[in-house]
Amino acid sequence: MPLNKPIDTLTETDLRELITNQVTESKTMEYKESITLLTDSAKKEFLADISSFANTAGGHIIYGVKEDQGVPIDLPGLAISNIDAEILTLEGVIRTGITPRISGVRLQPVQLDNGNKAIVIYVPTSWSSPHMVSHKGASRFYGRSSNGKYPLDVQDLRQAFILSESTGDRIRDFRLSRIAKIAAADIPLQMSDSVKIVVHIIPLSAFSTREKLDIGEVATNFHQYFRNTTNRRYNIDGFITFSTGGMDTALQYFQIFRTGQVEYVTSDLAGQRFEGASVIASLNAEREIAEACLQSLNALKAFAVEPPFFIIVSLVGVKGVLLAD
Repeated sequence: MPLNKPIDTLTETDLRELITNQVTESKTMEYKESITLLTDSAKKEFLADISSFANTAGGHIIYGVKEDQGVPIDLPGLAISNIDAEILTLEGVIRTGITPRISGVRLQPVQLDNGNKAIVIYVPTSWSSPHMVSHKGASRFYGRSSNGKYPLDVQDLRQAFILSESTGDRIRDFRLSRIAKIAAADIPLQMSDSVKIVVHIIPLSAFSTREKLDIGEVATNFHQYFRNTTNRRYNIDGFITFSTGGMDTALQYFQIFRTGQVEYVTSDLAGQRFEGASVIASLNAEREIAEACLQSLNALKAFAVEPPFFIIVSLVGVKGVLLAD
């Protein structure tokens, strides 16, 4: 991803690096030297750009960048006196001119040294696509390729609706497959046979785009986010970080998949016993789940994986286990 950091942390340096590195326009990146919404035609063109990203792989539109045949060559910015009002206007046009509404669109002004500003718009891949430009009675659907946006034909629309409807099934199938592997001890680390709490943090983009995490970056910076783990290794799925107990068994692990999912598993919460049964302290379990989610979401944000996220908690091996207050 050309802008592999949260949009609210972007600076002029980040935008100029696109010029230095000659990051060309693509399916997920577009440059615009100016922006205008003075006519209905201009608004429809703007909305077509936004919806095309949402209907395909998501991406960034950067206003204030001069390009030549898709290659950025300068960053003059936009001479806008009231940037807050401009952002509100753009948000309003997006909100009212596309059906159904697109969730997660973010607009971020970037101050430039010349006094002007650039505007970066991030459009996520939508979970409710396809989206239609509906401003002033329009009814057009757009997608994107490496050559820019294009109108969707009947076959494109049919495939878009099928993909949208199947995403939930794919997320459910991923979770069920992983739980089956964990229950069968077909996991990347040896763990005890005790009760396991499993948390899956699944970004929608894992099943709707072909974007992959930079696993090398994840491995280099894992200690900033997964603070309770001390060991790490690469594996076929991506990267795993874990802590160990006695007998060379893992107490917990975070598996980070190349497509952005995070799987957290712990077997360290059912150590107490009551009348022969293992006991899980509910407050400890809630705290563990919340902390695993927080660490995972912070990591995904840092690695530029955008919401929405699906969080699913599962209990494995809990037959006969007591849950205490």
